[in-house]
Amino acid sequence: MAEYTTEVRIPDTSRWSGKPVRDLKLSKDGEIIILGIVRGQIRIIGPSSMEIVKSGDVLILEGNTEALNKLAKTSDIEFVGEKNFVKEILSEDEKGLFEAVVLPGSIMVDRTAKSLNMRWRYGLNLVAVARKGQRLRTRIGTIVFQPGDLLLFQGRPDVMSESMQVLGTILIGNRGRLGSKPSDMWKAVLPFLVSVGLVAFGVLPVEISFTLCSFVFLVSKVLTLREAYSSVEWPILILLASMIPLGVAFESTGAAGTLANIIYDLGGGVSPVAGLSLLMIFTVLLTNLINNAAAAVLMAPIGLEMATKFDSNPDPFLMGVAMAASAAFMTPIGHQSNTLVMGPGGYRFEDYWRMGLPLTLVFFLMAIPTILYCWPFH
Repeated sequence: MAEYTTEVRIPDTSRWSGKPVRDLKLSKDGEIIILGIVRGQIRIIGPSSMEIVKSGDVLILEGNTEALNKLAKTSDIEFVGEKNFVKEILSEDEKGLFEAVVLPGSIMVDRTAKSLNMRWRYGLNLVAVARKGQRLRTRIGTIVFQPGDLLLFQGRPDVMSESMQVLGTILIGNRGRLGSKPSDMWKAVLPFLVSVGLVAFGVLPVEISFTLCSFVFLVSKVLTLREAYSSVEWPILILLASMIPLGVAFESTGAAGTLANIIYDLGGGVSPVAGLSLLMIFTVLLTNLINNAAAAVLMAPIGLEMATKFDSNPDPFLMGVAMAASAAFMTPIGHQSNTLVMGPGGYRFEDYWRMGLPLTLVFFLMAIPTILYCWPFH
């Protein structure tokens, strides 16, 4: 970062003196950002957009060479020349740098840092963007964000978590002082473990147990109401709400029976093991293209029809669908977690196929015998 970092002083005659940070026109497309301000003995890390710049202030700037050269031609600043404050402002203890990944469905997707106005709205400096393991060297303000992009932000730790949540990103690391106390961790872990235990021992239904757990989180302030609402995956809920009627239509119109006949015939119509295997293969192929819950909703009626054809217990077929729907290993679009690691890991689409196919084969070798042992056909 030091390669792109410099120091400038605000002279008494500068037009910038007395203006807030948001009014400083450092560059056309946001190529230059203010990392900090040195004001006598005061050090301001990641200054707010409302921070007033005063004469004599030293600004710590980061930008590309072209943008800094253009800035050097103005009479509103003086280059300090020696980097006396850069290491101090950007010290490992307080530089406030955080790494985050853009999630699918984030408000940042298909938008730029300039259009989001991050400093003014969220108090964040966007320092760098990496995609597929490579840092993008184009103008930061004009980069169109994509799911999986790895972002390096600078900002105050006390506002970082909320800003990340609003933007639809997830923190994967930080070089600041963002963290939780162990007592706060146990406030979350204990109610969750109790809820799991209540469900496991049949004391409460799963929906009531985990609803109570969420209520405890809210009362104990582990989770705010805003965080609770924003954490709901509304696109997934809408997708499932759309898919459930489609699954019912599959069954009521006979489409599930038709597809079950095709799978039945492909398996020779003799062995339910072959039928189960084919059902799971089709489910795995589908779940790597669409949401896993949607794949399970669509394939479950077909599994029931398969059980009827083999005059079998439906449990192994339904469990096969449930397990196969979770085996989205072969594409980056099969599950949000696959997309999430694509950018930081520098993975390509074909990397998922190369690793996912052997992993899927191992899954089949383990899943089918387990299903047959735990849920026999008869």
